[in-house]
Amino acid sequence: METTMSKTKKPHAYIASPYTRGDPAINTHFQCRVFDELMDAGLVLPVVPLWSHFQHLMFPRPSQDWIDYDLALLERCDALLRLNAEHAGLDYLQSESSGADAEVAAALDKGLPLFGTVAALHQWARERSQPTESAGHAVEKTAKRLYEFIREITCTTVVAAESEEKAVDAIKEWDGDYWLAHSTHSPPATFVECVDVSEPKSQTSIGLREEADLIIW
Repeated sequence: METTMSKTKKPHAYIASPYTRGDPAINTHFQCRVFDELMDAGLVLPVVPLWSHFQHLMFPRPSQDWIDYDLALLERCDALLRLNAEHAGLDYLQSESSGADAEVAAALDKGLPLFGTVAALHQWARERSQPTESAGHAVEKTAKRLYEFIREITCTTVVAAESEEKAVDAIKEWDGDYWLAHSTHSPPATFVECVDVSEPKSQTSIGLREEADLIIW
């Protein structure tokens, strides 16, 4: 079976993780370690936005410059890997990050696949290098990956709803915040995927509906 040229090239994977929350130096060390791990595996070309930490030490710039630069890098990537910053030797764990959450939202808007573990990213990269699969199977896998990412990183419950109004009405009594797809609610506790039945916004939305924990029509 034939494969397209784009499928044979290593995809660029953007690493999104905390920076200003916690210890910026440890957070940068974490991204560099993940870069090394991904390079050794050889399945993706990792993009490390926190390398700007070292540039900023020598030539400081306004924080918005780095945010704009990082989002421009993300535009050129094929996938996003959202991780919590960890350092086992220091018993260090940092998960909250408004910047990383914003990068996730930007990746969703761009339609990029999102991953919450290195193993999931590697599995996708392996599958991506295989011969082209049927459109239906690809949609099913994309929806399942999005669901797994949402449950792993962003929230506790996935809801599919016909409209934003119905979704909000259904969950407004729940404790915690919610996060609407393509919005900036943070920190997210519930992911709400709004699907217009008559004119669904994407095939992935249809597939995600099948994976949802709660469906509201």
